[in-house]
Amino acid sequence: MVLCGTSYNAANFVYVAAEDPRIAAVVCHTPDLDGARTLRQIANYAGWGQLARVAWEGIKDVAGAARGRPPHMIPLVGPPGTVAAMTSEDADVGYHSIAGPNWRNEVSARAVIAESVNRAITQIDRVACPILIQIAAHDTIAPPDQARAAAWRAKGNVEVREHPGLHFDVYLGEGREKSLDDQLHFLTRHLGAVREITPATLKA
Repeated sequence: MVLCGTSYNAANFVYVAAEDPRIAAVVCHTPDLDGARTLRQIANYAGWGQLARVAWEGIKDVAGAARGRPPHMIPLVGPPGTVAAMTSEDADVGYHSIAGPNWRNEVSARAVIAESVNRAITQIDRVACPILIQIAAHDTIAPPDQARAAAWRAKGNVEVREHPGLHFDVYLGEGREKSLDDQLHFLTRHLGAVREITPATLKA
């Protein structure tokens, strides 16, 4: 069983692999493995005031949930200066470039609070199987330094591949092809000659 996660989801799979020895390999694609650093990145590009505004929306959502209210939704991405979970220069355009026709630009505001305790970096040294960490060198969403720090903390077989560009560049065009090629090389090398792993199946 191989777990392949991207961005925030990559952290979830690190937690799973740390607990489940049946996992054969983990692919962390432009991963968000340290929520504290990711939130600090928001403050770096948008200012602490912006982070405080988004955090306040999260606090209101948590308080509402305690009273049995439905989730308080905010935009997942938005232009710089708007109240959204991600507002870097490339976030709004980048996410819309990969989103499907039925995608809704919203997320429960409490996710911002949950991000503060998203610390997969503290569990990655418990992952026994091979790990591939793919980093976008100029990522403003998932800071490259936290992914590199996680790689240093990992034990066993960890591989790091850095790609030029921003967070969403690895989802499209040449960046996507290079990213998939790295994943294919990693999986076939560690899992052996598995018929189902081909460029066609990975790129489908």
